[in-house]
Amino acid sequence: ILLQMPPLNFFLFLILLISEELKIANYKYELLEDKKLIANGNFASIGSANSLKILPMSLLTPKTYPKAYTYELYIWLSDDNTNQNNLMNKGFSAKVNINSAVKSK
Repeated sequence: ILLQMPPLNFFLFLILLISEELKIANYKYELLEDKKLIANGNFASIGSANSLKILPMSLLTPKTYPKAYTYELYIWLSDDNTNQNNLMNKGFSAKVNINSAVKSK
């Protein structure tokens, strides 16, 4: 028996406290869903905002119900062979928010 599940609206974003010095292209993130890359980017374009939408609203249509997804979020400072000493002891903290809702047909 194949169960039909209504589509899910799903998005993930970070609420950030981040030092200005870390709002650079070398400070990067990746989001994996079940070991597959689904989003990536960096913190250069965040500007004065205090949140970053990692995964914009997307539509998931599970083949079976219930379906469990595994997500991994990686954040790192990439080495580009330049002096990054000015980035030492800079602050970064984040609260991960995941919102989802069943979409009615």
